[in-house]
Amino acid sequence: PQDQTFTVGDLVERISHDGNAAAVGERIKLWTRSGLIAPIDAKFPGTGRHRRYEWPTIIDCAVLNALTDARVEVLARKDTLFALSLAHVIFEDLGKQENRGRQFYLALISFRGKPFSGQTCYRCDDVVEIKPCVESTIVVNLSQIFGRLRGKDLAAS
Repeated sequence: PQDQTFTVGDLVERISHDGNAAAVGERIKLWTRSGLIAPIDAKFPGTGRHRRYEWPTIIDCAVLNALTDARVEVLARKDTLFALSLAHVIFEDLGKQENRGRQFYLALISFRGKPFSGQTCYRCDDVVEIKPCVESTIVVNLSQIFGRLRGKDLAAS
């Protein structure tokens, strides 16, 4: 439900896989410190309470975790935030009835050794399109990632 909040442990439970829970927990703390994700109670850090995150943060964590697993350096920059904004749109699109059974991907490309950026991050619907000018491409199957989230009772309303 979109009005639910989550602790780091809740986020780890929903996005970790293959026994990587400890690493995912550390990643979430790092993403919080770097400003990629923000707890709702950030005004009072260190008060002995668990930090709580709003439900859209799960989308961010799932995508950041997939990118980290793919060895993409995720930093609090415009390019990463752009990729996350695309992921949010895709998450909403996946929840629409007319998109049942479709596949959605996030493609990150690099050319001439430059990392991905807003101009080199794009979505692919059903078919992954590899641009001819690229040297490397990382494709994240958001349908699979978000399907796992939805399978853990996180369906968008």
